[in-house]
Amino acid sequence: MMTAQPKYLDPMLQKRAATQAQILADLLRAGLMRGECSANDITCPIPEGEENVIGGVFQKLRGCGFVQTGKRIKPAREEQHGRKVYVWRLVRHSTAQRKLRELAAVLVRTEYVRREDQGELF
Repeated sequence: MMTAQPKYLDPMLQKRAATQAQILADLLRAGLMRGECSANDITCPIPEGEENVIGGVFQKLRGCGFVQTGKRIKPAREEQHGRKVYVWRLVRHSTAQRKLRELAAVLVRTEYVRREDQGELF
């Protein structure tokens, strides 16, 4: 028997899913442009306290046509000083394109909901 999630968790989960979608979209775009990507390609701002969503996003890359190369590079972000960043190689171009199109639709809906909550119409 499944229990319903408390109402106060819904906005937090939606915010986290939107952050993950933005990060994954950044990685897919970089991979489609150069044939590989890493955490250095994340351009969207990561909200305070949500740094742990990045690891989950990299697990999703496997289903988006990428494989981990084993190659490691220096991090571009100051807060990751001392850590190595893995490079992921694109092996299924069409899968990555399809996933990026799906993510674009999700991000558009998320932005619409965000603006609607703020009382803005566009």
